[in-house]
Amino acid sequence: MNFTEMRGPLQPKWRKASLLCATMLALGSGFAAHAETAGEPQSAARPAQAESSPPTGTPVSVSGTDPVAEAVGEIIVTGSRVARAGFVAPTPTVVIGQADIRQQAASNVLNVLNQNPAFKASTAPTTSGLNGNSPGATRADLRGLGPLRTLVLVDGKRFVPQVPAGANVYAVDFNQIPSNLIDHIDVVTGGASAQWGSDAVAGVINIVLRKNVQGIEVTAQGGISDRGDEKEYLFSGVAGTSFADGKGHVELALTYENNEGVRDQYTRAWGRQAYSIVANTAGATPTSLILPNVQFSTLTPGGIITSGPLKGTQFLPGGVPAPFVYGAYVGASNMVGGGNTGYNINTGVWLEPAVERKTTYGRAQYDFSDSLTAYVESSFAFSKGSSETLPSRDTTPSTICVGAAASPCFGATNPYIPAATLAAARAANVTSFPLGRANYDFGITNPVVRNATFRIIGGLEGTISSKGNWKWDAAAEYGVNNYHDLIYNNRIRTNYAFAVNAVTSNGQIVCAATVPGSPAFNAAAAGCVPINLFGAGSPSPAAIKYVTAATDNSLRYEQTDFTFNVTGEPFHNWAGPISVAFGAEGRFEKEKITADAISAAGNYESGNAQNLDKGFHETEGYFETVVPLARDIPLIRSLDLNGAVRVAHYNTSAGTQTTWKVGAVYKPIQDLMLRAARSRDIRAPNLYELNLTSTVTNQTIPTYGQPNVRVVTSGNPNLVPEKADTFTIGGALQPRVVPGLAISVDYYRIKVSDIITGLSAANTASNCLLGQTAFCNLITFVNGVPSSIAVPFLNLASTTTNGLDFQGEYRTRLDALIKAVPGTFTLRASGNYVFHSYVDTGFGTPIDRANELGPGNAYSLPRFRGTLSGTYAVDPISITVQARYTSSGNYDNTLTAATINDNRLPSVTYVDLFANAKLSKKIELFFTARNLLNKAPPPDPNSLGNSSNAAYYDLIGRTYRAGVRVKL
Repeated sequence: MNFTEMRGPLQPKWRKASLLCATMLALGSGFAAHAETAGEPQSAARPAQAESSPPTGTPVSVSGTDPVAEAVGEIIVTGSRVARAGFVAPTPTVVIGQADIRQQAASNVLNVLNQNPAFKASTAPTTSGLNGNSPGATRADLRGLGPLRTLVLVDGKRFVPQVPAGANVYAVDFNQIPSNLIDHIDVVTGGASAQWGSDAVAGVINIVLRKNVQGIEVTAQGGISDRGDEKEYLFSGVAGTSFADGKGHVELALTYENNEGVRDQYTRAWGRQAYSIVANTAGATPTSLILPNVQFSTLTPGGIITSGPLKGTQFLPGGVPAPFVYGAYVGASNMVGGGNTGYNINTGVWLEPAVERKTTYGRAQYDFSDSLTAYVESSFAFSKGSSETLPSRDTTPSTICVGAAASPCFGATNPYIPAATLAAARAANVTSFPLGRANYDFGITNPVVRNATFRIIGGLEGTISSKGNWKWDAAAEYGVNNYHDLIYNNRIRTNYAFAVNAVTSNGQIVCAATVPGSPAFNAAAAGCVPINLFGAGSPSPAAIKYVTAATDNSLRYEQTDFTFNVTGEPFHNWAGPISVAFGAEGRFEKEKITADAISAAGNYESGNAQNLDKGFHETEGYFETVVPLARDIPLIRSLDLNGAVRVAHYNTSAGTQTTWKVGAVYKPIQDLMLRAARSRDIRAPNLYELNLTSTVTNQTIPTYGQPNVRVVTSGNPNLVPEKADTFTIGGALQPRVVPGLAISVDYYRIKVSDIITGLSAANTASNCLLGQTAFCNLITFVNGVPSSIAVPFLNLASTTTNGLDFQGEYRTRLDALIKAVPGTFTLRASGNYVFHSYVDTGFGTPIDRANELGPGNAYSLPRFRGTLSGTYAVDPISITVQARYTSSGNYDNTLTAATINDNRLPSVTYVDLFANAKLSKKIELFFTARNLLNKAPPPDPNSLGNSSNAAYYDLIGRTYRAGVRVKL
């Protein structure tokens, strides 16, 4: 990862190399030189570009002619659409090179991105254990603002998103990107909607693919964790050749990966400690406790009576009643210690889903002349993610009838009640009792998700006139993602309620709802099979088949995009050429969800989706210019002003939107660059938020004490775009007096307003009671109490985050410091410091979520994250040791000593090792060890998830990867 764009004078060869990596990881546009040092992989540093790669060994100069620009033409920096040699974008940009990806043996490039402190690993394989609709998905999250607000491009063009049915997730899954074909990745860490359109709120990730592969390259690698799981196999190949005397070029890339995943946290020593959150039922403060050995208090695999005279009677295999051993702090769900060891919210939940993926990519290009090139490229990617999440759980206990007159019993008695328990119930005048159960014998819910993505692009690019450097390009793109979600062992709510209410009729055990003339009769219960819940293993296969099924939802998302762009230099002023870029885009997107009947009715335990068949189209145009204001005068080596504007029109409620950016780059001296930018960016509401089909459920609303309130959840066709205002200011220093040193620092502030939020009925009712009329308008009252509550998506929330990004690098040949010591040494550092992350949910006072490490709140961020690495390279070996640091912080910033026993989480440092050895020009061996010291994560539990937070901590432990690359 490297700074780009701040260019120093030509250096001796080894100094070119030191400037090449100069300012790695930079969130700034920064310094570039390009060279290859003996014994090292090709350096990742290069100018950010969208078209082709500079040849190895080409240096870069800021004075005079840019040799890279001469070699590859004008450079397109992702932070800008202007193409001009030597241009420095005012928005901070980091470049992640092919060498970084290869060095880390990254099968998925997001693993490399997430090591940049500007990213939050909110959607990675180890954070998706409970995610039934996207197991194994990998989506980028800049600034912790969510994947919805990070725009991902491939070669400067949109990539079709992978959209799960029944979830508001519109983002590119990096499983679909062929990592072996990536040349480099530009990451713009500031708003860029004026240049690239909607969704570029937190920034833009532009994945630039290789275009001039010659010959055949093959990679084979394998991996495993220290515990023998997370087995991974990856094979990839890239082939390319020219034809027609070099006028044409074709290439093909293939990848196959299989990762077997990691089972639940009980496979790890830290996980077996079973940390979780319990209520302090002792009646003292603090009110909540984070403690180990947390177990279910109201759920057992064979059932437990949860209240009344028979409370604490559990049922062992065969239905044998036995006393349950309670622990301490016994609450409505959990307790500490006791007789339910090994059973809590984490039991069976995989730490990392299994993922299988295949990608293919092909490209053909032909130069009809020096001024006209045509190309076509096509890709197909398939991925399958699978895991195990939770069994169905009777957190609201089932009612077991012992002759109660009221519904649902109507005087009946459940014939499955063990005789001893039935006698005890009658002796205590118990007419019904609640039974809590964790239904492991039904099978743990097992989601299997398949994604198939096809994409094809055809384009032309050429030169209008060499005078003024006028260039143009036009492209048409079509992409489609087919998503299919099967969730096995998913409980059907109504069927389960029918099956639990078993009765004896005509000497047979049947479901009460199937007995004609019975007050419990319900025609919908036809085919019901009664279920015996007393004792693990007691439910019959027929009953399990009746109360569970495989959710079967599919989604097809289509994206068609047409683009046309022109860049050039229409004239010069006193300080140099005035450059412009302008263009137009038309985009058409369509989403069709096909949900099975049970899912569409919202009747599954989880993973429900609704049918949807909607689309939208938008047209937009943009203009950008770079105006030089001064050159080579006292205290001003250069001063450039950059401005951009984009107007987009949607045929939805988003209407017509204008985004803009203005920035400046100032070099007072050759060694120092200062930059600042201000932008207005947007995220337009997506099809799910606009058009979600209304679903109706009956809920109890505590604030009114009203049961069976009709709650209608829906999309909102009147939503407006989210708006973001971004300000960045910073600079980059490359002192000539210290060759090989580069430093970059940037301040940023992003305020996002009108954030689209899904409400809950309870929040709506609470805010109405507080006198907020807008929420009362969503409620239908009858005699002063709510009978119906509408909970559509609303433009309600806002967030403001600000902080500092900084990077540094020092690179030198060791023999310049210590004679006779061969090789080079490179020291790199990058960090992100967050001052504030204010979150206003629309329900009260904004809360600052900076310095918060718990998993429960959106937009929470550590105070500081940093990466430090040292690389020693001597032919033919390169060894890198890397340290990743996350500062200490609070579990939740709203908690106090009165509400939590320990609100602090410690800092953590993970050490990684990367090693490469070139056996020859054609064969390279590589090895990596992540979390080399096998450091366990601290307790950081989610109330519905693992005992630690995978967004910041390593849950897997030490892992190894090794492989070979061969050029044929």
